[in-house]
Amino acid sequence: AKDGGQILNEGSIRLGKNSVGLYGEGAGSNIVNDSLGEINIQDNSVGILLNNGNSIVNSGKIYGTSEKVTGIYSDSSNNTQIQINDDIILTGNKSTGVYLTGTGSQTFTNNAVIISGSSDSDKNPAIGVYNNGSTNKIINNSTIKTGDNSVGIYNNGGEVIQNSGSITAGENSVGIYTDSGKVSLLTGSMNI
Repeated sequence: AKDGGQILNEGSIRLGKNSVGLYGEGAGSNIVNDSLGEINIQDNSVGILLNNGNSIVNSGKIYGTSEKVTGIYSDSSNNTQIQINDDIILTGNKSTGVYLTGTGSQTFTNNAVIISGSSDSDKNPAIGVYNNGSTNKIINNSTIKTGDNSVGIYNNGGEVIQNSGSITAGENSVGIYTDSGKVSLLTGSMNI
């Protein structure tokens, strides 16, 4: 979908290596993975990718067992809204649940379960949610779980609000890492 295009997935998508399941680009573009939708991702693939779009709503399943996969990737210079209402489960090596980057003001809200597996190297960790934008905001209302050599939320310059959600990470791991950003720990919990 491009420049105001709309994507609604109500079916089952199975990706091969180096692939993208749902792709949107440009102002006004919206992607919805409906409650009936499923995206199964393989090595080096991305379930949903949005470039300078308006919104992503995931109400379906995104899952995979392969290495170096990303559930949702958003690169935006706009005010992009991303909401997770159903699970992202990626158990492979060096997986990333959600990746945010760009110069816009993105708001990511987690209302479901995000699971990223372990990594075989702490120099290249598995990550539940990664933010690389100084004006982006991450709101966790539910569960983020990562394996060994991992980071639950990696925040580079933005804001993290840990509401009623929980973060669990494995051995040699970090619950929330922030670099020059802001973290508010409210009623949620962390188990590291």
